Amino acid sequence: MKGKLKAVFAVMLLALLVICMASCGGGSNPKSLAKQFADLQLEFNQLATDGVMSGDAKFDAATKKIEALNEKLENLSEADRAIFDKEIQRLSASMR
Repeated sequence: MKGKLKAVFAVMLLALLVICMASCGGGSNPKSLAKQFADLQLEFNQLATDGVMSGDAKFDAATKKIEALNEKLENLSEADRAIFDKEIQRLSASMR
């Protein structure tokens, strides 16, 4: 079970790293993207709790959602990225 949790958290960490390294661009609503990201975090936490691992359809679908979200985040401008980061912090604080 610990190995499964580590794998899930490794994927989440990788997704977060990609998001942090996203470059400028433009177009998507940063608050909406932050909500989507928070929802994906909750989804991965639930998958980890349920013991779902890579190769499972639910896990693979969630991973595809992360990839799609990362593509959108790569196109955020610096100003939108700052809004996204602030909104992520707000949502994270409200989930505790």
